Amino acid sequence: MKCYNPEYMGTIADWVGIVITALTIFLTIRYYSNDNKRKFKIVIYPLYSKKANGIFFGSTKPQFYEFYAVNFSKNPDSVYFYKILPKRSILDKVFYKIPNEQLDLSCPFEESRPDYQTIGSKERTKIEKVSADLLYSHLSHLYMRTKNNKYLKKMILEIVYVNVEGKEFSKQLIFSTEEICEYNDEQKRKNIKMQK
Repeated sequence: MKCYNPEYMGTIADWVGIVITALTIFLTIRYYSNDNKRKFKIVIYPLYSKKANGIFFGSTKPQFYEFYAVNFSKNPDSVYFYKILPKRSILDKVFYKIPNEQLDLSCPFEESRPDYQTIGSKERTKIEKVSADLLYSHLSHLYMRTKNNKYLKKMILEIVYVNVEGKEFSKQLIFSTEEICEYNDEQKRKNIKMQK
């Protein structure tokens, strides 16, 4: 039977020193990795009025969506608005087969270059604005191309920003299929009026 021999195991002071050293190394690594994390939050809000010929027109439905990114990391970072695309779950991909087509906001012949904005901690990017009609038009297009769309309850668009390192930050906009169908019906009525 072996018995405990403190000469080979070290003293309690040695063990306490080892544990404290390991804990110090762990906490130092954790502190510096948290300090250098890139954190951006995207803020989205709807606008219920639009201006035409100097007159503001109010509406019960959003006319535009404005959004921007806020830097919540401790260091300055460069970021740019990248794209708007459908957010798809596994069910959306396999059962509903929602197409993965991003919303094209540029001219077809224009080369798309990233417009990086360097912002400090707690600062925001410039405000981007997109028409609600453009979003509904894109969602309508996706809805019509979706298989099994009669079972679909909502569609999600994702606004994506990218920083210099290529890390994506996104926020979701959720639309019910009822709203999309109402938009489709409204567009059909407008087209019938235009044809008369």
